[in-house]
Amino acid sequence: MSQIEIVEIIEQIKQEIEVDTNGQAKASLRATARLAGVSAVAILKTLDSVNLEPSKLAQMLM
Repeated sequence: MSQIEIVEIIEQIKQEIEVDTNGQAKASLRATARLAGVSAVAILKTLDSVNLEPSKLAQMLM
């Protein structure tokens, strides 16, 4: 991956993350997946499969 592609990806992720007045960041599903190095579908499946006892990954993402 070229340096230009990496910079473009970073800029795209920056646009999908917001920080509230308390300093807590909120990221879109797509940005979260990119930061974790997985597909957005994988994140969505993990969250959809959460029942009464969410997985450690689901807890971290929530």
